[in-house]
Amino acid sequence: MVWRWPRNGLLALGFFSIVSTILRFIVTYKKQLSLFIYFGNPVSKMFDTADYSYILPTHRLTVYAMGIALGYLLRHCGRDFKLKSVRANIPAYQIKIIDM
Repeated sequence: MVWRWPRNGLLALGFFSIVSTILRFIVTYKKQLSLFIYFGNPVSKMFDTADYSYILPTHRLTVYAMGIALGYLLRHCGRDFKLKSVRANIPAYQIKIIDM
């Protein structure tokens, strides 16, 4: 869908990614799942976190959509794409701003 209709396909990927993220948040909030392992955390809670957060395909859709979008971007830009140093450093600048 992305290759045939790029605009609509990328919009659909974005929409499904947002829905997947919202579903994961709702399940995490309602089931009170722990995202961290700490002393005193029961093993059953860790299994629930794995079952509801990592195993369900609807909750992993965001990562799949990011992979499809990256594949389209790489195919669309071609092998001769040159990444400028300013664009390569954008994530570093964002981290510096967040750390302030």
